[in-house]
Amino acid sequence: MWQTMLAGIRAYRARLAMAALATVIGVAFVVGTLILGDTLKADTERAVTANTAKVDVAVLAPGGLRQLPRSALEELEALDGVAGAQGAVQGTATLLGADGRPLRTEPAAVSATVRTSIAEGRAPEADDEAALAEQTARNAGFAVGDRIGVLDAEGRERKATVTGLVDTQGEGDLALQGAIVLTERTAREVTGQDGYAGIYLDAATGTAPEELRDAAAAALGDGGNEVLTGRQWAEMKAEGSGIDPALLATGLLLLSLVALLVAGLVIQNTFGILIAQRMRELALLRCVGASRAQVFGRVLAESAAVGAAASALGAALGVAAGYGAIPIFHASGNDIPYSMVTVAPLSLLLGFGAGLLVTVAAAVLPAHAATRVPPIAALNSTAERASGPIGPARVAAGAATCALGAAVASVGVVVIGNGPSALALVVGGGMLFFLGVVALGPALIGPAVRLVGFLPGRLLGTPGRLAVANARRSPRRASATAVALAVGVTLMTGVSVVIDSFSESVAVGVEKAVPVDFMITAPGGGRGEQIPASVVDRLRTADGVTEVAGQREALVELDGRDASIAHLAVGGPVKEVEVLDGAPLDRLGPDELAVGADRAEEFGLRVGDTVQVRAGGDAFELEVGSIVRGEPFPPFSMSEQGYVSRFGDRGYGAVMVNVSPDLAPEEARAVVEEATEEFPTAAITGTDDARTQLEGTLSNFVMIITGLLGLAVLVSLVGIANMMSLSVIERSRESALLRALGLSRRRLGRTLTVEALVLGAVGACTGVLLGVSFGLAAIAVIRDDLVTVVPYGRVALIVAVAAAAAMAAALLPARRAARTSITASLAAE
Repeated sequence: MWQTMLAGIRAYRARLAMAALATVIGVAFVVGTLILGDTLKADTERAVTANTAKVDVAVLAPGGLRQLPRSALEELEALDGVAGAQGAVQGTATLLGADGRPLRTEPAAVSATVRTSIAEGRAPEADDEAALAEQTARNAGFAVGDRIGVLDAEGRERKATVTGLVDTQGEGDLALQGAIVLTERTAREVTGQDGYAGIYLDAATGTAPEELRDAAAAALGDGGNEVLTGRQWAEMKAEGSGIDPALLATGLLLLSLVALLVAGLVIQNTFGILIAQRMRELALLRCVGASRAQVFGRVLAESAAVGAAASALGAALGVAAGYGAIPIFHASGNDIPYSMVTVAPLSLLLGFGAGLLVTVAAAVLPAHAATRVPPIAALNSTAERASGPIGPARVAAGAATCALGAAVASVGVVVIGNGPSALALVVGGGMLFFLGVVALGPALIGPAVRLVGFLPGRLLGTPGRLAVANARRSPRRASATAVALAVGVTLMTGVSVVIDSFSESVAVGVEKAVPVDFMITAPGGGRGEQIPASVVDRLRTADGVTEVAGQREALVELDGRDASIAHLAVGGPVKEVEVLDGAPLDRLGPDELAVGADRAEEFGLRVGDTVQVRAGGDAFELEVGSIVRGEPFPPFSMSEQGYVSRFGDRGYGAVMVNVSPDLAPEEARAVVEEATEEFPTAAITGTDDARTQLEGTLSNFVMIITGLLGLAVLVSLVGIANMMSLSVIERSRESALLRALGLSRRRLGRTLTVEALVLGAVGACTGVLLGVSFGLAAIAVIRDDLVTVVPYGRVALIVAVAAAAAMAAALLPARRAARTSITASLAAE
């Protein structure tokens, strides 16, 4: 039997190579994604621990407007077991570009380099020196040695020399906004911050970080501060670094499992046809004394040999893919070094074992089928057997599997709600549902082919009618071919729904964050110089500007907490707000305050309450006159009369502008910049700028997922090419008979390609239905606030491309069938 197995592999090596190719790609996908997940995790660890390794204990101020007082640094530095302490000042800074105008994004200014790593040059040492985050320098066009301008809290420009570039990867806010690293004194003047955003402690020799953490927490008391060891700080930063390595690894693993499912279906279908074609050979073995167990073992041994060789090759290709992903990351601005590529032995073993297991498991049913056919019956033609009826047990099992898959996905959507576990249930439920569809395929393919093949059968004459009849005549074979394509279409459609929903959610989020076309803000957040009224007048008369509204704002202390009170005229870009309680806005008295619903809840305010306000040296009371809700209405606002009486007739801290929709983004920005020429230090933020920044962050994720998805789709295309090739080989005698009856070579080739088109369309439509359904379910569990989008145009394109791919997969087999000698085909076994 061992010799016959080796002889069988040599005799059918071309056909077995088709099954091996599916295993190669599936294993390469698994190993590549595991290596990619480990690499991203290792790089994130490198980024965060490069800084946290310098720190034994981190004391972080609570979010919002609160800071750690300066006295906290002295208090912590005096603790026993502290070898050194460093405070970090952090706040928003306005960096001027080479043209003297503020950049489109406002980076954060920090005074401590413990939150960054020097990538080039050195840290600033003098008050007229600064270091820039690498992405900030790249966006602004600055390099080490250049002179830059930074606006301080009063709106005055300060010059500094760039002494170095810093790496902010793994630092969440700094990685997103960018950063300017300054000396502590300069950072306070630029940001206007008096306290510290964080204090970092070094433990003395013999003092454990945990002991120092507990001592620091006890010294500061319960003030809402976070006191963490360096390791805890690293873990927290890893979670907020923009890519959660654990979550990403889970997502990649799920894609790997889907790829293995695709490969398993392709392998099973391949072995099913191979076994059907070799029934005479296997029956002959039975006739000369081979037992059922020996025949079964031979088929499994062949699959194991194919699986082992293919898995080894796939593992090697997966390692190559892991290294090949690094240039792609470099092109997208993520400079992961090659040294970070992590090829763990466990990843190779998992990939190899999974490929071998899937290949052998996929051959079990065909091998079992080979043992159940009596030797004499197996010597007959196998064509009729391939089209046998579908038993009720298979139909019941398929329906039950579909129901189970739908139930599992429903648990993820309805019961758990959202998160990685819910996403895993949706993906798992989708895989189960698809397996149920595979089982039901032979029972469903007939009606589906009748529906989809109606037009080809009517329009394409004899080849069209023959193609539809052939597709319906062998439900098992037709179902296997359609399923091979349905897997890839399901993946493409589902991921398209997810990606388009993410993109639309980004657009909606930008509209909420910047609800007008352009937001013009004064330097220093309005604490210093204000935008003069003449700028607003010039904007109102500028060509292309349709609506303008100015907001005056004063920084105050409200009930002991930092806040701001504004006056914003309703109308123009600012839509009417909803008054939840109290007087309409146009009836607010000079000593009354309108409060946003969120801030009212935060401060515990209701209509009729009074608040204590301190502005500079003045202190006074205001009564809450209205509780309102609306965007972009400020959280605390007064009538114009009340604002002017308390804070004076000052300029504007922010101006909101809407432009004509006929203007391109570049033209609109040019109009706004020209209107603000007399106040060049104003920062201009456009909806298009914010969308570009967020979409750039999303594009890296989309690029990774799309690349991995391409591998899974490649497995699917290999599957349909595999099935069409084997199907044509299986029907070589049938094709020869048609040729003998007068069907020309061209018409025979057209018949086979039209059959592939019909089956491809059935598979594509099935994949679209499943992909859209489970894509929407995935969106529901990823986040509650995502906007649901079905890209109908792309879905239609996917169906068309899938059908064309199915036809393309049939071209070579059809050409081979048409060129084969009639007599040779009729004599084929």
